[in-house]
Amino acid sequence: MWTTTKGAYAGSDNDMYIAIKSFIAYVAHFVKGGIQSRNLSAEARQGCRLLLPGQNVNYKPEDSDDSTCIDIGLVASKHDAVIELCIKPSYYRLRAVVEAKKGKKEGDLYDAFAQLCEYTRQMYAVQHNLRTVLGFTVCASDIWIYHFGHSKTVASEPMDVTSPNGRRAFVELLVNMSLCDDSQLSCDPTMQHLPELRCWQIDCPDNSDDSSSSGVRSNLAHKAN
Repeated sequence: MWTTTKGAYAGSDNDMYIAIKSFIAYVAHFVKGGIQSRNLSAEARQGCRLLLPGQNVNYKPEDSDDSTCIDIGLVASKHDAVIELCIKPSYYRLRAVVEAKKGKKEGDLYDAFAQLCEYTRQMYAVQHNLRTVLGFTVCASDIWIYHFGHSKTVASEPMDVTSPNGRRAFVELLVNMSLCDDSQLSCDPTMQHLPELRCWQIDCPDNSDDSSSSGVRSNLAHKAN
């Protein structure tokens, strides 16, 4: 089992991807049950989501501009939706990407981070409302989360899922990502995609003196994915 293996993972790459994907989906089931069992207002429920892995692993998103394959893509579904894994989610739909390596030598850590940087570039290219991007690297049993900004990248301390504290930290992270506001997940609230018009709507202030004004709206042409 991935969560009980110390050192390098002995199974195949595909087995590791499926183990990680299953763990994340398992947490999503409990998040959904927790949301439904609590007496939350309709507004509070509306802001919640389920963070789900795609059905496929080691695949090339259809809107990729190169031949790179991602290990696991994470998408956000409505909190009350039937838990159903999306088939080959595109970069446009992804909220985060997981890059996994069976070992955790220095070379493994560097390669995982380098690949995650490439996936981040692809997400920025098609999701115009992203302020920052979150990504995960899994090297054997250690998990890092990276926060990619416009000027720098910040990494967490490793979370070792073979330890109770490490598993707890990873689960708390997934739960927090499911319950936080969209703006905390790096989405710009002044930008909204209009798929039926195949463009982005941007809320602009009426003047520079009143940034809180509802403002005017302008459309940025963008081919929908």
